[in-house]
Amino acid sequence: MKRHIWCLVVVCCAVLHSDGQSRSIDSFLNTLDNARLNFLVLHLLHPPAPAVEQGPRNRVSVYSFNVDSAVAIFNKDTLVRRLLGLLYNDGKDWYANVLLYQLTGRDALKLEGMKRNAWEKEYKKTDLDYWEAYRRRLN
Repeated sequence: MKRHIWCLVVVCCAVLHSDGQSRSIDSFLNTLDNARLNFLVLHLLHPPAPAVEQGPRNRVSVYSFNVDSAVAIFNKDTLVRRLLGLLYNDGKDWYANVLLYQLTGRDALKLEGMKRNAWEKEYKKTDLDYWEAYRRRLN
C-alpha cells in the first residue's frame, strides 16, 4: 500500500514543481525521437448513416507515450502548435507527424505499416503542405 502512495506523490510533485509550461513542453518535445516511435492505425467501424458526418474511419494511436497525459498537461492547441514546428527536424519529424494525426483526428490509413523512410519518400511533402495549411487555419 505504501508503495502505491509513494508513486502518486512523486507524479504529483513532478507536475507541481515544473518550471513553467514552456520549459516543461520543451523538455517533453526533446524526448521525441523518430527511432522510438510506436503506433497502430485503428480501423473504426461506423453504423451506416449516410446523412451524418462520421469522421475518419482510420485513426492513429501512438503507444510509445501517453498522448492523453500530454494533452492534459500542455493543452491540445499548444501541443499541436509546437509539434508543427518539429516537422522540419529530421530527428523528430516523423514522430511529430504521427502525433499530429492522432491529436487532430486526421484519417491515418496511409500511415498503416509505414516507416519513416517510406514516409519521407512518398508522403512527407504532401503532409507538410497539409500541416502548413492547418497552421494557417489556426492563426
